[in-house]
Amino acid sequence: MSTVRPSRKIERAGVNALRTLLEDHEHIVQEIDGGNDHGEDMIVNFTRGGKRTPYWIAIQVKSGKKYKRVNGYAVPVDDHFDEWRQSRIPILGVVYDMKKRELFWVNLTEQLKSVEESPGWVQVANSSPLNPETIEQFYAEVADYAGEERMRIRAATDEEALSEAIRARRGGGPSNRSESPI
Repeated sequence: MSTVRPSRKIERAGVNALRTLLEDHEHIVQEIDGGNDHGEDMIVNFTRGGKRTPYWIAIQVKSGKKYKRVNGYAVPVDDHFDEWRQSRIPILGVVYDMKKRELFWVNLTEQLKSVEESPGWVQVANSSPLNPETIEQFYAEVADYAGEERMRIRAATDEEALSEAIRARRGGGPSNRSESPI
């Protein structure tokens, strides 16, 4: 019989907390299967007033004590430096503090664009909580960043939009279609 890794509960706690928060605020969350997880755990399409927006993000979620620092938290960059830095959709880092049952976030793409080589870890400030009280500010900041023309996802259908988001996350250019943004 196979065994369940002891770390699975810890890893899933952050993903579950974040997915619940985002879905409670009607955003569309597509979890990435563990076999296809290469530095992101979910792709999110923001919504407003029950309608999809053109804003897509990918999120790397970390949970557990090893991500806690004296002045906050940190997300390891590992071998994702170039991908996260060059992604056409924002790659965010979210850390779940299991003891406090709180989420904290950072825009990994934005932070890594400001450096020439991998810092190893990206700091996540205590002053960047992600919760029901801060989710509107989170949306505003990320949508503003994602709204830059170079980060726009263009597609005619939901399936094309998800494919375009995945292609953009990998640093690929937009498809050759000329549809308007979703």
